[in-house]
Amino acid sequence: FGPCCLPRNKGGMFRLLKEDGKKFIAELEVSKFPQLKGSRIVHIAKEYGVEFIEIIRTRDQVTQRIVPVPPEEILTQGDKIL
Repeated sequence: FGPCCLPRNKGGMFRLLKEDGKKFIAELEVSKFPQLKGSRIVHIAKEYGVEFIEIIRTRDQVTQRIVPVPPEEILTQGDKIL
């Protein structure tokens, strides 16, 4: 899906988000982006210039939706962010 929709030769997804992040809605799974684990939402938002709609957190087969996303929320393994 991503390669069909995203522009080519832009230097990777994080660079694209940093430059044009307001144009996209994406779901990211923290386990696939280890650099996000342990990060505070406020730092990611500032660094990449993105807004977060919600965090979907599943622990022991219980899913929790965190809406609105608190700026001081810390991402953990398995979180999905929208």
